[in-house]
Amino acid sequence: MSQKGQSLTEFAMSLPLLLLLFLASSDIANIIHIYNRMVDCTWEGARLASEVSQSYGSNNLKKVAVARTQSALTNSGIPWWEIKTTAEVKKVQDGDKSYDLLELASSYQPSGFLSNILNKIGFNFSFPLTLNAKAVGYVNYQ
Repeated sequence: MSQKGQSLTEFAMSLPLLLLLFLASSDIANIIHIYNRMVDCTWEGARLASEVSQSYGSNNLKKVAVARTQSALTNSGIPWWEIKTTAEVKKVQDGDKSYDLLELASSYQPSGFLSNILNKIGFNFSFPLTLNAKAVGYVNYQ
């Protein structure tokens, strides 16, 4: 009986550590997934905005780029309202050709499942990182 009780005690002592390890690795995997999707969607938003903006003109390029990125994030299942997306447009002159240079940036501060649990039980924990993705697109109006 003492051997059985010892095994149960060892299991009970190691279970919280194993659970913590599992939740931490799950959060890290989710953060990597969100980062990869965020990079893909930022590039996709820049590409789509570059194509569509030839019809709409340079005035709406920022709005179109942010909307296309948010649409791509929504389609991939990522909560776009947690991701800050900004766009800048610069005029570029190359000889007799003029371009709009679109710089699209997305940033996200992850809050994983583990940090939510730790915050609810009294620990003030947040991930000390911000994920950033940037993309560049050119629009030729001539």
